[in-house]
Amino acid sequence: MKISFILFALTGIALVACHQSGKENLGPTQNLTKYHTWEEVQNAARQYGLESVILEKNNSGLMYLPDSALHAFLQQEKKARDGKAEVDLFLQRTKEVHSFDDYLLLLNSLPYMKSSEVESQGGEAAFQQWVEEQRKINWHIYRTDDGALTWVRPEDDHGTEQGERLDRNK
Repeated sequence: MKISFILFALTGIALVACHQSGKENLGPTQNLTKYHTWEEVQNAARQYGLESVILEKNNSGLMYLPDSALHAFLQQEKKARDGKAEVDLFLQRTKEVHSFDDYLLLLNSLPYMKSSEVESQGGEAAFQQWVEEQRKINWHIYRTDDGALTWVRPEDDHGTEQGERLDRNK
């Protein structure tokens, strides 16, 4: 995930900054400032409900972040985890989608998924226009075993889509 990569990069940068090659004098090394103890990092993680996932073995670099950067990291991590949980719930509940309106009901019940769809359409006004256009189509809806939906226009459905067809079951 992006967060893990950023943390890995920060740790790598910190190690490179502290490393002094025996063949080449890099000049005086910078001392890293340790802003927090591990206990303080865990307390901050607890505020975001992340104490069970922010582990010292993988996240000890967090001790070297100032307060604002630590909390920004934890907020992003919480948002990413909440989003993933909502995507998982969405995929479980797609079996309830038998029409475009059912899809909208599901989407409206999941704020992260809704905001992602609105953003992908270019904002709220564009999303509403897209919704009106989609409602005009009598979609054939297929669902794969993992919960992904495929929307096929009736004239393009040749019976070759994979998954269970949901629109006929309502």
